[in-house]
Parts: sequence; C-alpha cells; structure tokens
Amino acid sequence: MKACAASKVIFIIIWALFLCGSSAAYAADYTDCIKCHVAKPDLKKKYIHPAIQMGCKICHADAHKKGGGNPLGLSSEVPKLCFNCHGNKAFKGKVVHPPVASGMCTFCHDPHSSGNEHLLRAKVPKLCYECHGKFDNKVVHAPVAAGMCLSCHTPHTGPYEALLSKPLNGLCLQCHENVVRAPHADTFGKGHPLFIKNDPKHPGHEFTCVSCHNPHDSKWIKLFKYKVIDPDGFELCGHCHKV
Repeated sequence: MKACAASKVIFIIIWALFLCGSSAAYAADYTDCIKCHVAKPDLKKKYIHPAIQMGCKICHADAHKKGGGNPLGLSSEVPKLCFNCHGNKAFKGKVVHPPVASGMCTFCHDPHSSGNEHLLRAKVPKLCYECHGKFDNKVVHAPVAAGMCLSCHTPHTGPYEALLSKPLNGLCLQCHENVVRAPHADTFGKGHPLFIKNDPKHPGHEFTCVSCHNPHDSKWIKLFKYKVIDPDGFELCGHCHKV
C-alpha cells in the first residue's frame, strides 16, 4: 500500500512539472498584449474590426522585434497593411480623396473598434468637418443641414469632380426633378437654358447648377452664388449678361 501511495505522489509531481514546463513554453511564444498595452481595443463597442478575432499578431507581426522597420510592430506600413485584406482597387480612381491618396486610413477609421459604422472615428458629418469645416451661412442646403455628406459624395474615390456620386446636374435632379418640368428662372416666359456646354463665367467648363447656386450654403436666397435680394429681379443675370 505504501509503495502504491508513493507511486501516486511521484506521478502527481511529474505531471505538475510537465504542466509547468508546458505553460512556460507557451508563455514564451504568446504575449497577452492587453495586459501591458493600455491602448487596447474596447471589445464592448458596437463595431469590432474582424482582424481582432484573428489575434494581434495578424497586424503587429513585428511586435517586440529588435530593429523592426515599422511603427507599433506592424508587419507593413499603412495603407499597405490595410490592403492585405481590403485590396487597393477600390481606392483607385480618377478623383481620390486626399487622405486616401496619402494612405491615411487610420485618420478616419479606428483600426480596432468603434461605436460608429465602418469603424469611423466619429459620425458623419462631424468627421468630415474636421477637415472641411462647417457650412453655417444664412441659407444651408437641406442635405447639408441634415449631415448627409455621403448622399452626394463618395468618401474614397470616384469618377466625378469633387467626389460626387453622379454627374453634377443628374445628382441635383434626383431631388429637384421639378426644375426640368417648367421654365427655370423664368425670364420672358421662356426660362433659362439649364445645360450649356460653356459657362460664360468659367471658360472651358460646362454650365451647371453650381454656376448659379452654391451646393452647400450661401448668404443669399435659394443658395445663389451672387448677391440676390429680389428673386424676380435681374441681379443674378447681370453677372453674365448686360442688363
């Protein structure tokens, strides 16, 4: 009986030593990052970067390596790192948002977690206003006042000027379709031509809605670009025509 008990004790000791050795080896290969790093992802936020579930090393592959070439132990610099999963085709186009062109992904997006959709660091339009400033003139275009920046603009790249989601006149007509149903700026019963190849005020550019109207805000009625007090007068006309 004594021999049997002694064997059990020896077995327990050997097993404990094995577990300690295994734990030590495991600890040497694995670093519990969040125990040391205060700037850890808040996993209680609504949106979590899927890469988090793959482990810190999926992005921070060079963490704690001496002579690592990239900051924060990243396996490659941003935006190249982001393109490993997201690809870069969607961020190339005729017109590219300057932060995108500069590879500033983390300026708008939090790489770990966020309370905002698409991991944005702030909600639109607050995020946009960090660079573009607020539009707070006397008259503000309704979509602008509602913070609907992305109803007209694409955030990364696009084929149209000012990152518009559609050609300018077509974009305006999505909401203002009544403009083409009746004479616009009804002068002498005929109305002003809406679509002209050449803008008299801006040679080489097409005459569009923004030739007369500001798309965001204005000091004047109906978002006019120029001083207009009487909508039925000829104040606006005089900027292009001799009246």
